[in-house]
Amino acid sequence: MYYPVASTQDIHPNKKFSTPDRILLASSIILQIVLALFFGHAYDMRIFMATGYLVGTGQNPYIAQDLSAVFHNSTFQGITTFGYPPPWSLVLGLIYLCTYKIIPNFLFYNLAIKLPIIAANICLAYLVAYILNKFGVQEKISRRAWIFLLFNPFLLCTSSAWGQFDSVVALISLLALFLLWDEKLIFSAILLALAISLKPIALPLIPVTFVYLAGISLQRTLKYFAVFILSMILFCVASFILFKWNPSLILQHWNFH
Repeated sequence: MYYPVASTQDIHPNKKFSTPDRILLASSIILQIVLALFFGHAYDMRIFMATGYLVGTGQNPYIAQDLSAVFHNSTFQGITTFGYPPPWSLVLGLIYLCTYKIIPNFLFYNLAIKLPIIAANICLAYLVAYILNKFGVQEKISRRAWIFLLFNPFLLCTSSAWGQFDSVVALISLLALFLLWDEKLIFSAILLALAISLKPIALPLIPVTFVYLAGISLQRTLKYFAVFILSMILFCVASFILFKWNPSLILQHWNFH
């Protein structure tokens, strides 16, 4: 009996990067940059800007401060604290040092905070297409998925325009699952811990990973979660020790955070 199989061109995405695809990619990048430059969530972006300043100047981002004098804007007077684990605050601190501290412009700072998110959106589209091709999906289907992610209205509104970094978490989570399937357990465990420490929306992947590994080998399961726990401690606790941040407010209001 004859079974149709995907051609080499369908399975491997290393074909020539066509002009229409270049135009689509450039259009997506330009669209996202425009959204990132001129839009932003009124509350979240102030939090991210303030967090970048606090971390960049060696202060604790989990202690609320009046930063209206720093940014010369009254809307920073009632600013609250950063509500996520430390890794993204470190990214924001680095962005502040490389941008607003040098060129104190809100539009430029607003765009700079979203550049890693735009990069994650593009990489997510390519990763999805790569995985689909890896599993033998027809090239036209993987290309549709690629285009869908490059121009998905919900994704662009919540990331490039709003400024949330869920797509960064999605990219790292998907890569962690792919590496798990590819039996690269250590790298997968580190990436899963990083995804969760960026934003806990990736927590449901823990039982998924456990069930998958438990069905293969108990030894691999223990090895994976040993690396995962150590990585979580590194990503979530090390910053408080290295930068001497006081975690008391978080411990007192853990349900809020």
